[in-house]
Amino acid sequence: VVGVVLCVMLLVVSMAGNVMVLLNSKAMSRESKDATAKGVFAGRGTVEAAVSSPPSQASSMAAAPLQATAQGNGGGLLECSVEMQKIHDCVRVGGKCEGDAYLACLRRHGIQLQQGEYTHLVQAKHGRFLVNVWDMYIGASLIAYGEWSEEEVAVMRGRVRNDSVVVDVGANIGALAVPIARAVPNGLVFAFEPQRVASQMLATNVQLNSLHNVIVKR
Repeated sequence: VVGVVLCVMLLVVSMAGNVMVLLNSKAMSRESKDATAKGVFAGRGTVEAAVSSPPSQASSMAAAPLQATAQGNGGGLLECSVEMQKIHDCVRVGGKCEGDAYLACLRRHGIQLQQGEYTHLVQAKHGRFLVNVWDMYIGASLIAYGEWSEEEVAVMRGRVRNDSVVVDVGANIGALAVPIARAVPNGLVFAFEPQRVASQMLATNVQLNSLHNVIVKR
């Protein structure tokens, strides 16, 4: 299926000069994916059996998004990345992993999670994003800096027109798709994300930012 989709996209690109295809690299490490597959960490720091869908409170959270600590240097949240790295190292070797220290660090910086919750709503540079707090890359960057791969965003936005068609393959939670969609108000963004939870969060972030020109596909 993926091969067919890519062939169709390449055909479209060959026929139209106003189409951009983004083939994103894997945003999450193998260890990060393993952690997601095995489950999310509960409030008491143990691994749960399965990943649940984003909590139903997400809609109510949207009314009052929390501010990202976009201080340019990550603020004190950088210390939390050290604890996150310990978790990833533990998962990689198949140990009995706990997330108490990481959760405690998040709480010290104003991110309060109930037992079993793994999402956090931030007001970032390019809009509102529901992020996975266990993602040490995109999620952590949006929480700490309010942005993700800003140089890449700038390059992509500089290469599109307001009516361009953009295909984002491996869109994750939309950290690139959202700002690019704003840059093509009369165009269209096709955002593909195969991971179930990431795809659900991608669709949520499209809605949180009231983007009518994004089509999410899994």
